[in-house]
Amino acid sequence: MIRFVLSPAKILRTRGANPYSTAENFHWCTKSCHFRSVFLGVCLSLAAAAHAAQPSVTLAWNPVTDSIAGYRLYRGGAARNYTATQYTISNLTSGATYYFAVTAFTSAGAESDYSTELSYTVPADTNSGTPPVISLTSPANGAVYTEPANMNLSANVTANGHLVTRVQFYNGATLLGEKTNSPYSYSWNNVLAGNYSVKARLVYDAGVALDSSVAGVTVASSRPTPPPPTNSTLILAADSGSITAPFTVSNGRVSQSISTGLTGSGRAAYTFTLATNGDYLVSALVNAPDTASNSFYVNIDAEPTDPTMIWDIPVTSGLTNRTVAWRGNGTSDMPQFVPKTFTLTAGSHQLIIRGREPGTQLGTITISSASTNTAPPPTPLPVPWLTADIGNPGATGSASYNNGDYTVSGAGNISGTTDNFRFVYQSLTGDGDIRVRISSVQNTGNNAFVGVMFRETLAANAKCMMMGISPTGVSQSQWRLNTGLATQIGSTGTLSPPNAWLRLQRTADTLNFYTSTDGNNWTLLTSQRLGMAINAYLGLAVASGSAGTLNTSTFNNATAVP
Repeated sequence: MIRFVLSPAKILRTRGANPYSTAENFHWCTKSCHFRSVFLGVCLSLAAAAHAAQPSVTLAWNPVTDSIAGYRLYRGGAARNYTATQYTISNLTSGATYYFAVTAFTSAGAESDYSTELSYTVPADTNSGTPPVISLTSPANGAVYTEPANMNLSANVTANGHLVTRVQFYNGATLLGEKTNSPYSYSWNNVLAGNYSVKARLVYDAGVALDSSVAGVTVASSRPTPPPPTNSTLILAADSGSITAPFTVSNGRVSQSISTGLTGSGRAAYTFTLATNGDYLVSALVNAPDTASNSFYVNIDAEPTDPTMIWDIPVTSGLTNRTVAWRGNGTSDMPQFVPKTFTLTAGSHQLIIRGREPGTQLGTITISSASTNTAPPPTPLPVPWLTADIGNPGATGSASYNNGDYTVSGAGNISGTTDNFRFVYQSLTGDGDIRVRISSVQNTGNNAFVGVMFRETLAANAKCMMMGISPTGVSQSQWRLNTGLATQIGSTGTLSPPNAWLRLQRTADTLNFYTSTDGNNWTLLTSQRLGMAINAYLGLAVASGSAGTLNTSTFNNATAVP
């Protein structure tokens, strides 16, 4: 019993405005009293059963010894008139807070002031027989985005009579954001390349937490894969240097948003070391969208000068490899875009690039020997191809494209219940067909696998179908019929690069495996039924056969339909 002392006003005084909010009809009582004191004693309890949806509270107070006509009980602004000294109020809302006060009144209608106010919060019904349900509706498990990704995270909640406090969204153990009311959603923007584990968490009743299932999400890199280095080639990431404003870095690319001369321009400085004396060329992946956005200043070991060290870049459509040239090189006999040769000694040097025009973007930089630079460096993978390591191959793979050739390096194994390899892929909806010529396979052991693949998701244990060859020329079909099962080996044959052509064709739930020695006449090796989702992936796969060891193999004449 909780007791509060009432200090009433004189019986004939006019009471102030009613501070409570609602009114309900109750009967009057007929008792007489003198107003000395009223005690409000409240005994709070849930009168309903443990799983009731409508709890109640019982309030009691000490009687006044003087002659009174009755009592009035107030909840919010509701006056209730009673003959007894307790009353039970039912149909309260779980988790809500209520406020109560009591007065005494005479038969003439005079009424005392309010007793001390009492508040009561109805406990949430944590003993409900049906727990709440939360499900993550977006993103889907296995979803793939391209950086910088904008993800819409959303969840559905079925309360089942419980009090929902909030829904939180997590990446692993990191809280991304939360919502306290429906619809429960959150926008996660500018997400960089990587693998993420996303879930929703429901917080309900008195702080109880319930998690949804986890969705594995991949954000693929939008950065072009740099060419593989050689003994006479250095690769520098554009964002690896010392960068000063107004240069900014976005998605690994450096650019400035204003037009400047040397004064006030952005500055990017890259320190590098050469093993031998010699003549060197500097090239880079650049985006020069128009003639007002297609130049930098460039020099090595000293600040560039204006205008002789301006690098004018032929207009490009997206990131394209270009070799540094100086405007000062141009004469009537030497075109403006002739490559600039830098004669450098062995040891440490500094490449300095200054901004000039807005929107000119600088990507991966290559410094190579002029004497060995007979072929243009590789360019980014053509649209819509992407590349990523699947699973955990133990060494970071790579992929590059040059004049129709795809050079792919990958470690790991494609076998057992999970795969670990390098994948060059694009998305597929419905039926499809992929064909490719394997022109070379590096010998990293009999377990190496180089070939073509259909894959339901980019998860390591996903359903998949593949057709490949080993360094010894053995061709074989292989598949995983359900997520997490071990792969099975189908029919085998022999092929010898560069006369090794592979083809996979999906028609409804049937996949057909073909081989050829010329790309025109195809032999059906086997067929296999597999219930794969309509949205899937197809592409080129390379695994060395062991973790941590890279296998570099080449493909050409790759076609994917649609």
